[in-house]
Amino acid sequence: MKKITLHYGGEKLDVEIPAGATFHILKPRGGFKPLSTKDLKHKMAEIEKELPGEGLTLVVNDQTRPTRTDLILKSGWDYFKGAIERIIVATGSHSGPEPHHLKRMLGENLYKEVSSRIISHSAREDPHEELGRTRRGTVVRVMQEFLASKYVLYINSVEPHYFAGFTGGRKSILPGVSSYDTIEQNHSHALDPGAKTLALEGNPVHEDMMEAASFVDMPHTSLQLVQSPSGELLDIFWGDIKESFFRAAEKAKDVFTSPAEGLYDVVIASVPPPMDLNLYQSQKGIENSKLALKDGGILLLLSTCREGIGPKEFWDLLTQEETPGEVLARIKEGYRLGYHKAAKIAEFVRRSHLWAVTEMDPDVLKRGFMKGYRGRDGVRRAVKEAIEEVGEGVRVLYVPDSTVMVPYVEEM
Repeated sequence: MKKITLHYGGEKLDVEIPAGATFHILKPRGGFKPLSTKDLKHKMAEIEKELPGEGLTLVVNDQTRPTRTDLILKSGWDYFKGAIERIIVATGSHSGPEPHHLKRMLGENLYKEVSSRIISHSAREDPHEELGRTRRGTVVRVMQEFLASKYVLYINSVEPHYFAGFTGGRKSILPGVSSYDTIEQNHSHALDPGAKTLALEGNPVHEDMMEAASFVDMPHTSLQLVQSPSGELLDIFWGDIKESFFRAAEKAKDVFTSPAEGLYDVVIASVPPPMDLNLYQSQKGIENSKLALKDGGILLLLSTCREGIGPKEFWDLLTQEETPGEVLARIKEGYRLGYHKAAKIAEFVRRSHLWAVTEMDPDVLKRGFMKGYRGRDGVRRAVKEAIEEVGEGVRVLYVPDSTVMVPYVEEM
């Protein structure tokens, strides 16, 4: 036997596998130097020259994203403390952050200073103003309070995204501060084959988002962060929301893609905090990691899903039908927000096996076409059983941060 180290719930876990099993780890390319405190302060000083001295609206990512907003605020706090009028948390269709989320997002000490100025967007409850209709038919409705801003500073991070191509940039607006029906219309394009990881050109979700963002015409500066998979701040791109996004996406592609040596029998996909919040968010790890899995192979998801399923529309659809084929047929009858996740899972389990270790009841997962295990002991048992099911010559790939690391397969 040989010992391997996996990650579950942000903690390391040693697991034994047979000595004859081939085990590879998908590692970041490396060679990317984190920004020093000095370099960050220098960049922030340059950025601050372009910003107003008061009346500033910050639009920041919510608790489901790893964006190091706290580092930006801390580095530029002498400026921000007098300039910030309000901070809008761009939740999209997610639930708003709780105080403990905000402390992590903004930094505990800074949260105390700005807590009275924080507004969390609500896609269902906030008043939204209609700005127009995209060529693909999305009616763009945006948060009225956001539109009342005098000057906007977007703080976002750019990572691969399984149907938008990349996070960041235009996502601060759509889905960030858009109405529920606007988000639903845009996300319906996730069913298109062009909506996939790393794809921008020809991706209908991305192109629709870009067009929607062009309807928002107000003074702004956009900060697009590129971070390592472990959360180190590597670079900042700033300027116009579109131009800064494209520059950041080029860097993010280099940071987050890594070669895999062919296809594997078993792919183990870890989802670290905060993305392990729920199954809805963790599904991104499935979409990235499946790119290195053989047809008929086993994808083992390791995610605590400490808050359960998350938004339940996709799960209700998965669990109301008897077979993956019936799920896909149902989606064709009419799209609702979240159904793209059900479609991706249904398509996947028609050709491969999906196992998951979470803190949820395994019987719940079984209803969604997944073989479930629970907790740290479940990790060891799932790995053992997956390897035994494949048998001799098994090839295993481990993806430590599957929500952002994207394998691409090289010829062996």
